[in-house]
Amino acid sequence: MQAKQNILLRLLLAIISSLFLVCSAAFAEEVVEVAVSKGDCLIKIAEEHLDDPAQWGEVARINYLKNADLIYPGQTIVIPVRLLRGIPGDGVVTWIQGDVTLKAKDSQEWVPLHLHDRIREGSKIRTGDKSAVEIVFENGTSCLQKADTIAGFLKIRQKGDLYEQRLSIQRGRTVTKILKATGREPRFEIETPSTVCAARGTLFRTSVDSSDAARYEVLEGKTEVAAMRKQVTVLEGEGTIVRMGEPPAEPKKLLPPPQLKKEDMPFRKLPFRLKFIPVERAVSYRIWITGDREGKDTVYENIVASDEHPEVRGLEDGSYFLHALSIDESGLEGIPAAPEEIRIRVNPLPPFINSPVTNQEYREKSMQCSWLSVQDAVAYHIQIARDDTFQHIIDDTAAVSETVFKTREFDYGRYYFRIRSVAGDGYEGGWSDAISFDIVPPPPAPALDPPGVDKNAIHIRWKDLGQQVSYHFQLSRDPDFSAVLIERRLEKPEIVIEKPGDPGKYYVRVSSIDAKGYEGSFSKPQSFTIKEGSLALFLGVVAVLGLIFSLLP
Repeated sequence: MQAKQNILLRLLLAIISSLFLVCSAAFAEEVVEVAVSKGDCLIKIAEEHLDDPAQWGEVARINYLKNADLIYPGQTIVIPVRLLRGIPGDGVVTWIQGDVTLKAKDSQEWVPLHLHDRIREGSKIRTGDKSAVEIVFENGTSCLQKADTIAGFLKIRQKGDLYEQRLSIQRGRTVTKILKATGREPRFEIETPSTVCAARGTLFRTSVDSSDAARYEVLEGKTEVAAMRKQVTVLEGEGTIVRMGEPPAEPKKLLPPPQLKKEDMPFRKLPFRLKFIPVERAVSYRIWITGDREGKDTVYENIVASDEHPEVRGLEDGSYFLHALSIDESGLEGIPAAPEEIRIRVNPLPPFINSPVTNQEYREKSMQCSWLSVQDAVAYHIQIARDDTFQHIIDDTAAVSETVFKTREFDYGRYYFRIRSVAGDGYEGGWSDAISFDIVPPPPAPALDPPGVDKNAIHIRWKDLGQQVSYHFQLSRDPDFSAVLIERRLEKPEIVIEKPGDPGKYYVRVSSIDAKGYEGSFSKPQSFTIKEGSLALFLGVVAVLGLIFSLLP
């Protein structure tokens, strides 16, 4: 009797042990139970439920079936969810920019992709230059596909409460965010020509360059990267590179982001330059400007050397977000900087300046400034300074409503002029480029020597002002020169004129003309007198005597 009890006890323990092993194997991961119906065999069940029916042997091992043909109706077969065929799921286009096309499974045609389109298993998506698209799956996992990228959606499946997605990247860049959810975390894999990356509950970037080298940068969570029978774990804040035919490189820390040097906001002029505080070991920076804080709506993107100050042009007035990250010598891109809001307001533009003209010389001490009207300007603000940095401003006049402005008189010297437009809301746009000009004195008036009068000619001389100076000579009978008798342009500081025949007082004056054609003021007039001659006196006496004799009786 005791022997029978011992046998029963051992049999009970064996059964309990077997059940424990089955449960341990089955419930170490998520499973489903399939009830065996009449006529079923394990291979038939595998063909009906497994993603790969050839894995029926693994199901037999998990269920401790020594003979796969020996199953019976009512028996329960435990199958891991990871082996199930699952229910095909879709992704949805939640954001799109630029030229994005899709090629469906079993199709050779690329067709335009649109917002809210559904992405089915087996599809490929191609983004063009300055284009991007975001795909969100049913479980909240998202994939942001950047410009010039081709990605394939190999598997999008739901197996119970487990989601599986498998993507392939032929070239380009993606940012993948896998949401942590209650219950089982989704299984997500990215294949590239050189490696496979598996991730759960993480945020990471993937890129494939022209040599098929793949780079992974983990921003949250961790990933497993495998190639050439080697697997590495890439933790948060780390990255690795996998070159074709090589195992993954040992993960290393990602570089910190560059910090923008603060400039006056808003940026008032296009193009404007971005300057960053250098990051140690960074060889370049990726910089992009977006219309959204999330960094998707890209309006500018560039990779620049770490010592370069890139120019940004072509943006409209408004608020944007600047994003930047460092790139190390292996091409791994670092931790992104927190989005920094920048404001651009270029309009109203500065007007086109008619006068003064750059580097022009002016003789009048009071300047007539003029410019063209700007459509969205209600007024203008001008400044005139003695230096090109406008630290020594001598005229600062705002609210000029016209397009002309008469300055006060300035001393002789060099000056700088600039102007900006004022909008209806009082906002003043950017300054124009500074216009330099000079106010110079006119050529001096030559000092006249007293005219020399001889029997037949008048000799007039004045001070010589140099080889490049010519002269303007005038002769008149009145000191106001209202009636000019002689007017000459002379190259030498002298003139000889024929002695006037009419007696009386004459006036002469002269001005100088410099090499640029500027004429100075006239000198003070000099005068000379032509007296009556003896013949004239004799004839006059004869005439008087004749008049007297004619009056005698």
